[in-house]
Amino acid sequence: MAAFDEVQQVLVEVSNEIRTNGGLVNAKVEFVQSENEGFGVFASGDIAHGETLIKVPFSMCISVEKILEFAGLKQVFADNEGLLNYPDEVIAIALMHGKLFPESSCSWAKHTKMLPTDFNTTIFWSDEELDELKGNNVFHLTKMMKRQIDMDYTSIHLPLSEAYPELLGGITKDLYTWALSIVYSRCLDITRCDKDVRCVVPVLDMANHNPHSGALPSDTFKYDDASDCVCLVAAADLKAGDECYAVYGMYPNSKLLYTYGFVVLNNPTMAIDQWVRLPQGCYGYDTKNEFLNSQPLTREQAYDFKGTLRPGYVAPALLAAIRVIQADDEELPRLSNAVEGKLLSVRNEQATYVSLRNLIIARMDVERAQADVTKLGELLLNDTPFGDRLRCALIVRVEERRLLESVLALVNRWISEIEVQGEAYLPPDAPRVNAEK
Repeated sequence: MAAFDEVQQVLVEVSNEIRTNGGLVNAKVEFVQSENEGFGVFASGDIAHGETLIKVPFSMCISVEKILEFAGLKQVFADNEGLLNYPDEVIAIALMHGKLFPESSCSWAKHTKMLPTDFNTTIFWSDEELDELKGNNVFHLTKMMKRQIDMDYTSIHLPLSEAYPELLGGITKDLYTWALSIVYSRCLDITRCDKDVRCVVPVLDMANHNPHSGALPSDTFKYDDASDCVCLVAAADLKAGDECYAVYGMYPNSKLLYTYGFVVLNNPTMAIDQWVRLPQGCYGYDTKNEFLNSQPLTREQAYDFKGTLRPGYVAPALLAAIRVIQADDEELPRLSNAVEGKLLSVRNEQATYVSLRNLIIARMDVERAQADVTKLGELLLNDTPFGDRLRCALIVRVEERRLLESVLALVNRWISEIEVQGEAYLPPDAPRVNAEK
């Protein structure tokens, strides 16, 4: 039996179990395998905006709570209580058990059979393929993730496999990498009984992402307290043949590629996590370092794909950090202005913008820009497969450069404005008084 047919058969069985347990699989949806996106959820009839498409009881989801109800793994975690502080690791262990022992009596055995076996996320790329993303944060994050997987496999999962061969025997680094990929790409975060919970939801997890729908994640994924179910809801009116998309999040292509293994052409969400470090030889290093580490705004530099650079926006945290770095002897006593959106001086603000402009230009890699656009155009004209890794990397590079160009224009405008306005200039992150109050 082909893999497609196997999944279809298990899908029917699990869908029936969902209905039997008080859930719902709308009679007007069907599951279709596409060449580019694997399985997807499609309308087989007219569906109204807000109509529930799939409703899965929480008891059928893969969650820490459900995993601990399974006698075998319950003992594993009783012996290794520290693992319970890491829900993703707990779920990964459960997935590996289900994969290694397909006839297991665990409640997620059938669900495991429906999960994808291959991923296009960057942790599966070769070094040569990953080099196409040099200069992008995904390159560095992927390298870090690979090192972390190596360490966790050696220190945690290989010993577990050896200690519990009847439950986890046969774990390999490849299997662990697969399990983590399922966790990162398919886990939903819900609030249940006033607690934040991570879970993998059967059947519902087949819905593909569409950022062009104009919907938010909360418009498509909902948790219903009354029925204790996780729901997929139609974000728009649908006709027969339309795909029933979800929205995973307002994510740029770098996040989509890193976590899910795909990109979206002309993605409406663009964001870059750009930060600066205080140079070791910087004037007033100790004073500046102590200040930056003491301020909530500048203490942490997160690479979470939310973006310190976005269309028409530079994060106050980034501006503050550059102001502090650029501060001279006379400006050191006024460092608090840097995190309050106030001028340390006209000179400092001008230096901040020039420094930011140079940072952006360096990241744009202008020499490669036209070649990237030309090559991407060729790949698109030739209908290169959706998951082609060079195609994915080029889309990330080209669209990131487009964002940098727009932010560069914004910074150049600020440079012109402060030159004219001088001391009267109001920084972009200055507190604004609401005219209605």
